[in-house]
Amino acid sequence: DGTSSTYLQCDSWAQQYVSVDCPSGQVCYANPTTPGSIMCSPPGSGGVPTAGTCTGHTAKCADPGNSGDYFSCEPWSGQYVNNACPSGLKCYNNQDATGVICQ
Repeated sequence: DGTSSTYLQCDSWAQQYVSVDCPSGQVCYANPTTPGSIMCSPPGSGGVPTAGTCTGHTAKCADPGNSGDYFSCEPWSGQYVNNACPSGLKCYNNQDATGVICQ
């Protein structure tokens, strides 16, 4: 979990597992909201169950105005993953609470 970019996926036609790779630069994590499924994310960013579930391309600050850390949604998995504003900037939730602004 979080160390390899390769995972096994069931090929239902052949009725066997085949080896599949995450996109370049990403590693495989167990999806905490969908048992038996995986999610590919940058190393160290696996799903954050305490951040709740999400839909679409949404994001929210971890500690608005006090840090640059935020959670961005991986729409296919419905999980928030860790993310961060560029160095020195703080995170603020946008007006409709669907995204973040780094200032």
